[in-house]
Amino acid sequence: MKHLLLSSAAALALTGIVHAQNLSVQSAVEEGIAQINEDGANLTYQSSSVGADNSLTLRNVRMEPDDAGLVLEAEFVKLTPSTESPGDVVITVADVVTLTGEPEDDMPPVTVTLASSGLEITTNWVLNAAGKGMLSAVADSLKVSGGDPDHPVLKGLLLEQSDLNISLDFDEETRDANASYSASSFDMDYTIGDPLEPEVEIRSVASTPDGLSILFEGRSLPENPDSDAEMTAFLETGSVLFRAEGGAGTSRLVSNSPEMPVTIEAEGSAGTAEFSLMDGNFAMAFDYGNISYLITPDVSQVPFPPFDVAVAAMNMNIAMPLSPAEETRQAQIAMTISELEVGDSVWAMIDSAGKIPRDPATLELDLTADVKLNVPVSEIDDTPNPMEVGEAQSVDLNRLFLSLGGVLLQGEGGVTIDNSGPFPIPNGAVDISLSGAQGLANTLVELGLIDQMQVGMAMGMMMAFAQPGTEPDSFTSKIEFKDGSILANGQPIQ
Repeated sequence: MKHLLLSSAAALALTGIVHAQNLSVQSAVEEGIAQINEDGANLTYQSSSVGADNSLTLRNVRMEPDDAGLVLEAEFVKLTPSTESPGDVVITVADVVTLTGEPEDDMPPVTVTLASSGLEITTNWVLNAAGKGMLSAVADSLKVSGGDPDHPVLKGLLLEQSDLNISLDFDEETRDANASYSASSFDMDYTIGDPLEPEVEIRSVASTPDGLSILFEGRSLPENPDSDAEMTAFLETGSVLFRAEGGAGTSRLVSNSPEMPVTIEAEGSAGTAEFSLMDGNFAMAFDYGNISYLITPDVSQVPFPPFDVAVAAMNMNIAMPLSPAEETRQAQIAMTISELEVGDSVWAMIDSAGKIPRDPATLELDLTADVKLNVPVSEIDDTPNPMEVGEAQSVDLNRLFLSLGGVLLQGEGGVTIDNSGPFPIPNGAVDISLSGAQGLANTLVELGLIDQMQVGMAMGMMMAFAQPGTEPDSFTSKIEFKDGSILANGQPIQ
């Protein structure tokens, strides 16, 4: 919804329409209205007045674009030349702005109200952006509300933000852009329905009292993302960085949908998410602290009791090249899920006597590969032979660690890839160790969760390709890739 606010305010400010240095605000707005109305903006106002400070006030403003299905209405919009920064214009609007959406699929209209306190927008695009436009917006508070309990889709909407701060600048020549958003608190409450099943409703409530911030930086952005040539050039020379950071918060979702009849309550600490594309490489990273969930199914439809799930920490890193280069580059997938715990109600359904160890589960995985692309990802669909896309020169399992139900699985190793033939051939080895598996399997048989024959077959396979470890109920295995064959402790398995 913040994007809707910005786009509406920018449209009222005639953002990016007029760049004439010597125009007054009044003449700039009049010329701008004429231009955008030629494109179907249908912006009208009842009256206008010019103040002693050369400000322009438009009253009873209405905009109804031909192809947007959206009507914007405000009691007034005031544009005042800045006395501190010549060329900038400060825009203030009525405390209440109304947006009415008129869907084209026979749905009834949806009305949304934007109520603000201390909202002030500053931009240089009204008078003299000269290709380097800037817009910023601040507000003490912004409240977005709307919906109707009788509406088939949007039955309720409430979005509240405090200490809002938004900025945007864009250089039309270099196509560099910077944008940021922050709020000291962020609260959301909405209810949506299913027009095909009127009795179905889903309500979501979320609160982030410690705030939320978003950063975007783009360099050499493509003008036409659908152009393969532009995207290829962008992958080689452009860059994008997106970073979101949120404080601790809570959320609650209630659904009576037959596909998901459940209530989910969540509580989590601060977290970050980051995406980047730089020097032809893509990277994605998530990092969250403790998260806990309480899941309560509708017992009339799902015969399960409420249960809770908690994680001490979660993080993930993914990296991969997107454009060709002479040298090899590293691709990676690394993730950690620390101390995953499920509540007693889950354990009671499968192991009420507590025979399975209930220590928190942990998963750690770090896998890297040295790869070389021959074509950019934007052209992969047009490459008939998949072998021409690129090649991996090595793959390394840096760490595999899984602790679950008394079982401990660990692994490490790596292979190099011989790409000289018609097919890539790996050469190398991975060391695997496993402990506690036999004890867990016997317990699951005792609990009636798996069949003894299945356990026997699994243990037989393990004994064939693994060796007993130094400790009871432990096994080790060296998986070797050699000359197109796969061996386990010297025994061929392929």
